[in-house]
Amino acid sequence: VETELARLDSVPKPGIQKGMSFEEYTRIDAANHSKLEGFKRTPAHAREIILRGREDTEALKTGHALHLALLEPDRFEVEFALGPQGDKRTKAVKNAWAEFEVTHPHATLLDPEEYDAIIGMRASILRHPMAAELLSGKGMNELSLVWQDDETERFCKSRLDRVTVLLGEALIVEVKTAKDASEREFQKAV
Repeated sequence: VETELARLDSVPKPGIQKGMSFEEYTRIDAANHSKLEGFKRTPAHAREIILRGREDTEALKTGHALHLALLEPDRFEVEFALGPQGDKRTKAVKNAWAEFEVTHPHATLLDPEEYDAIIGMRASILRHPMAAELLSGKGMNELSLVWQDDETERFCKSRLDRVTVLLGEALIVEVKTAKDASEREFQKAV
């Protein structure tokens, strides 16, 4: 009983959590998509994701960087850093990267091509009139939701990229990246 009460103390009151940082969100003891995703394969896979997290891939790094660049630019500047330019095979550039890694211990380092790609994608998205309106107009980014599932009585959580209004309609906007932007492949990726 004490363990369950302690767990309940770590879950905010159900509802919309405005202004909650991502770090606070991750500490909420509740089921979410990331935790449940492993069950697509086996319960053992789900357990590994819960205990160790997902393996970072280049695609996940790019998606996360673009997400922050669009929705949380201040956080992007803290979590990602543009590394030294030049051929990484040369001693001077290798040394510059080694020094850069020491001076930016908590940042994900991007080489110039990666950084330029992220900034270019952000600029391209914001040049599109509807995308610019959805991402820059009236609204709120990174809203956390907490609720208790009626059937299981388990607490659940989710984080919405953005809630906005367009033409008088309330909308939830989710930023997603995919290798292939054709309708069929993008639907599969999302």
